[in-house]
Amino acid sequence: MHSRQVKQFLAEAKKKAATARKNLAIDEETAYQIAYQAMLKGSLALMLSHGQRPRVQLGHHVAIIEFAQKHLDRPRAIVRAVRPHAPQAQRRVL
Repeated sequence: MHSRQVKQFLAEAKKKAATARKNLAIDEETAYQIAYQAMLKGSLALMLSHGQRPRVQLGHHVAIIEFAQKHLDRPRAIVRAVRPHAPQAQRRVL
């Protein structure tokens, strides 16, 4: 059950990451938003692969990101990869 979901979320994350790359030259902010969605999908796949599910509540994306940070060898790698391309207003947030 979870294996199929993990594969589905990973495929969606890869697709969104590719879409973000393609949109970077067209609309930086949109590309950043899509890259963020890709990171969430990939992090959710990681969470599901560990048998965990986020609660469906306000702020659940924070729980997904925190889980990924705990379980990845290089949890800041995604943020560093996105940071140079983030729109000016969002670079300060990262």
